[in-house]
Amino acid sequence: MFRKRTWESLINFHNVKLYPKLPCPYCGSNTLHLDLDSAQFKPLSNAAYKSYLDKVGLFDDIKKELEENVFFGLLSSIEKISEQKNYSGAQFTAFFSCELCSESVSSVGMAQLSIDGIVEKNNIKVEFFNPPIPMFKLESSTPVTINEELLKAFNYFHSDISSSGSKLRRAMEKLCNESGCTERNLNRNIQEFAKLYPQEGRWLKSLKLVGNEATHSDGVSEQDILDSFEIFEVVLDIFRRKQIEDKINKTVLLLESRYQ
Repeated sequence: MFRKRTWESLINFHNVKLYPKLPCPYCGSNTLHLDLDSAQFKPLSNAAYKSYLDKVGLFDDIKKELEENVFFGLLSSIEKISEQKNYSGAQFTAFFSCELCSESVSSVGMAQLSIDGIVEKNNIKVEFFNPPIPMFKLESSTPVTINEELLKAFNYFHSDISSSGSKLRRAMEKLCNESGCTERNLNRNIQEFAKLYPQEGRWLKSLKLVGNEATHSDGVSEQDILDSFEIFEVVLDIFRRKQIEDKINKTVLLLESRYQ
């Protein structure tokens, strides 16, 4: 099941000691933990660090909070700006290790190093995992073409949200094709898909709006993509149901023959 709250907590910098366990891309268990001993940091100049904070939208968040509520926005802004003074910026590399299968995943990203030198106060924001970490379980019943696009969407999520949304749109295209819908564009394919799966088709129409925004503009947010992943995981259940449908039908007939 999609652990949306976990991924929401990783949109911004996260304390290294409180970093959550993630899904292992090898065995699928939720036991992939940050190996802090493997972490290496390379300090950034103040100008480079400020440029990065601009890129990830820290100051945009402050502006938004001020617009929504001047008083509480001001308090939050003062807190965030003061907090930044307690850290210096750095690039980092680190490995994540699985407690179950012992395999490792490499990561790179940005770090906030505590100016008092206490490692436990450091924060990190991973921007790339290798291999990509599945943000929800990719079932074997789902066609490979769809899972491949989803893995790309998952990995882009941490550094390029528009590309993540664009890859999700590609996964929708593959979903329609794998379901036998081969019209000339995604909109018409979804219309055909909805004839086969009305509920899932309605959900795809909403996801298409997010995918279009990500592909043709830059107005999509991390929260939009997380919400879309949550919905898309449920849509993909059509393949699992299809895989077990024959077996279930045979079981139903067997039960009916016993009691009729």
